[in-house]
Amino acid sequence: MRMKSFEFEGVTVTPGTIGKCEIEVGSDALGREMCVNIHIVHGTSPGPVVACIGTIHGDELNGMAIIHHLITGPDHLQGTGDDVIDPDHLRGTLILVPIANPSAVLRGTRQGADGHDLNRMFPGKKKGKFTQRLAHTLFHRIVDHCDMIIDLHSAPSSRLNVPHLRANLDDPGSRKMAGLFGLQITLHSVGAEGTLRRTAVDSGIPAVLLEAGTSHRFEPEMIRLGVRGLLEMLAGLDMLPSLKERAAVSLMVRRSRWVRADCGGILHASVNGGELVDKGQTLAQIVDPLGIAVSSIQAPVSGIVIGLATHPLVHSGDPVANIVMLDEIQRTLLREHGVEGRIDAALDTNYIEVSDEDGLTIDDQV
Repeated sequence: MRMKSFEFEGVTVTPGTIGKCEIEVGSDALGREMCVNIHIVHGTSPGPVVACIGTIHGDELNGMAIIHHLITGPDHLQGTGDDVIDPDHLRGTLILVPIANPSAVLRGTRQGADGHDLNRMFPGKKKGKFTQRLAHTLFHRIVDHCDMIIDLHSAPSSRLNVPHLRANLDDPGSRKMAGLFGLQITLHSVGAEGTLRRTAVDSGIPAVLLEAGTSHRFEPEMIRLGVRGLLEMLAGLDMLPSLKERAAVSLMVRRSRWVRADCGGILHASVNGGELVDKGQTLAQIVDPLGIAVSSIQAPVSGIVIGLATHPLVHSGDPVANIVMLDEIQRTLLREHGVEGRIDAALDTNYIEVSDEDGLTIDDQV
């Protein structure tokens, strides 16, 4: 059965084509109208409507680049041979929002022009503050029309996040999306009140959040992994042809541990993001201004480093490394099937539950 045209914000997108539209979100202090620009990729066969949203935080730029590559391929030209998605072979519809928070992107900050965090404002208020109005527009004019949401983020300034997903693992639809994405790590997270993901799930719309890399830059490896993960998820949802490869080992993680500095000083990390570490292994040294070590930070458990401080100046209690505790079987699986590894056909499942009773959920960590 051939698809009907897709009607969105006054734009008609015929099957097998890519449309564009703008949604006005208010004016800035100079009276200039600000708009959210949207790509709509409409397939030729029935399927879900999935939104992919970048730069809710204006300093987290990898998500913008992931969507750019998803819509055009590496040459940034539509209709050329390196295009990632062919709408003629798409089932369903993609709504792609590379810049969800234009005022924050222009400022290069997490918050928008009024100083508020957009990702604490959903579902927003039609007559509220500027950021509340933006949240209301995004949620009610985009999210409400979708069957699934992917929210793209990176770590805030001074931190690095190894690529991982955050999802409410108790929500079946969100859990399914996370498993299909094919990253090594999924952290269980309901999300703070007012976040896009939590509000969507509370409204019955499954949603996942990708964390990849750091702020204020485009990182080619993070972009590549994000594009690959999105394509794997869309193929798993039967929206795109099969990629003919299975996803990497997926660890469904309920709790992890931020290891914190026991004193202030200058931080010299001894490990990298994504590195497997042993219990007692040195993660970092804290030195005084003359370079003399004053503290050595060891891993409290064996596991994998999924988050890392990148700013060398730390105070007592500052987070240094986020570790997911793994047993020896899980560590062996990750060694044998890394980010580029694939599941062996002999394995029964690629979903592995990871437990750590002494850890904290990501929602309880600061």
